[in-house]
Amino acid sequence: MFRMRSVLPVGFLLAAAWAACGDKNAPTWSPGTGGASGFDAMAGSGGGTGGTGGTGPSAPSYATEILPLLLKECACHVSYGTEPLLDTYDNLKLSAEASDKSIQDGTMPTSAPLSDGDKALFHAWVVAGAPNN
Repeated sequence: MFRMRSVLPVGFLLAAAWAACGDKNAPTWSPGTGGASGFDAMAGSGGGTGGTGGTGPSAPSYATEILPLLLKECACHVSYGTEPLLDTYDNLKLSAEASDKSIQDGTMPTSAPLSDGDKALFHAWVVAGAPNN
């Protein structure tokens, strides 16, 4: 009986902590704002070293959110030399708008479209100026 009294509160605490954390990858911005296509927000935005911009409180992180997404979902462009090359930040930056268009319309990746959350994440990064953050 003593164990049940100890386990129950710990379980509730863990459940509360898990619920409070939420989905770290869930976008908190509103994709599609910034014009008809959302791409015009990128024009003249500078981009490069991170910070805020785009349509949300801060740009998604290239290092912790965009790069892992590319490694997981875009292997042909990252590892196998398929054009456009997305194997480095500089190469991705060159084709960020075109890549976003292909992702948003579902033509890339060819294996299966990205989830709505991943599409929104990539789009928000592009709209923010595709920073190397």
